[in-house]
Amino acid sequence: MYYSLTKEQRAIRKKEKKVNQVNCPQCPASLQGLLKSKAFCIFCLNYVCKSHIVKQRKDPLDDDKIGKICRECEDQILYTKITSKHEKKEQELQVQYKELQGTLESVNGQFQDLLSQEQTIKYQIEKAQKEFEKREQQIKLNIKEAENRQEQCNQESLKLSEQYRRLVEEKQRKEKEKQVLEKEQENLQNKEQKLQIEKQQIQDQIDIMNENISKLNQEIASITNDQKGQDKGKKNIFSAYGQTTSSLGTIIMSSEISARPSNKKEIRDQPDREDGFCCMKVLPSGSKKKKKA
Repeated sequence: MYYSLTKEQRAIRKKEKKVNQVNCPQCPASLQGLLKSKAFCIFCLNYVCKSHIVKQRKDPLDDDKIGKICRECEDQILYTKITSKHEKKEQELQVQYKELQGTLESVNGQFQDLLSQEQTIKYQIEKAQKEFEKREQQIKLNIKEAENRQEQCNQESLKLSEQYRRLVEEKQRKEKEKQVLEKEQENLQNKEQKLQIEKQQIQDQIDIMNENISKLNQEIASITNDQKGQDKGKKNIFSAYGQTTSSLGTIIMSSEISARPSNKKEIRDQPDREDGFCCMKVLPSGSKKKKKA
């Protein structure tokens, strides 16, 4: 391929080949004569018979134009493209091979680690399995205990329901008693109000009696004072007499002669008392002690 040639040099070469070339370079077919069909390959710069012209490609010297190409040049172009791709791919594969070799070594190390981990995991699985069996047995025992407790709870719930029914009945009975007691309380309140009224009336009577008693005490005090004056006069009369004699003998009379006792009760001196004082409990004539209910 003469890619280093210019357009003018390629045109001169084309004219020379047209005059001098006799046969097709790819087959023994003759190219001389007016009726022979032939074409010029822009890559190898040779005339080729029509059967060996494959297709058209861009002109390497002029990108705007398209020229014909023979089979050998086409195969060579394809071969170079394929080999270049293959070389690039081979280089990439070598790089990948080195990377894979490094990763393989790391994977081998990881595999050894995984083997050791597998052994530890197997040991842990066996241990966990034994613990699981123990727990399963414990769970079965717990289930039995729970069933027994449930039966006990059912029995207790029956007892509690019976107790609740009794409590409800007792509550109803207490409510009825409460209603009766409320009625009795109302009656007692009415009676208490009546007793308060009677008590007030009795208190008024007691106040009147206390006033009368205070008046009587004042009169008694004045009478006792008069009685004392009379006793002093009698004592003065008897003191005037002296000693007298008689035939039977001498009689000495005391200057103090006691007064003749009277049938009346002696009224002793009493201190003046304030109004309303009384040493006796005064009750109305018609009052009686109430019996306890």
